[in-house]
Amino acid sequence: MNNTIGFPPADALLVQFTKVNYQKLFVQFLLVSATVLGIIVGAAQFIYNKAAQWYQSGGKEQLIAYAQRAVLFINNRTGMFDKLYALTVSFYNRIELLAHKISDVTDIEVAQ
Repeated sequence: MNNTIGFPPADALLVQFTKVNYQKLFVQFLLVSATVLGIIVGAAQFIYNKAAQWYQSGGKEQLIAYAQRAVLFINNRTGMFDKLYALTVSFYNRIELLAHKISDVTDIEVAQ
């Protein structure tokens, strides 16, 4: 004798799940996935080919100009690239100073 009490909405849902043909749905899922993947690959190839044509016909210079304008715009708003450049120069100067100190020490040791 089974004394468990069922939950009617869940029981009805389970009954509906038993009626579903999962193999057919899986095949449809694979077909839809393959179709979507084919569309994505085709679109990517089309965009890549158009970008390659644009790049070959002077797009490189235009891209560089856009990049320079973007950098100048960002730098004018934030000063980020000036700060980054200053940090890079400061770091380089410290390395150069350390190299001079090391060479000075080695020169003194060689002289002795």
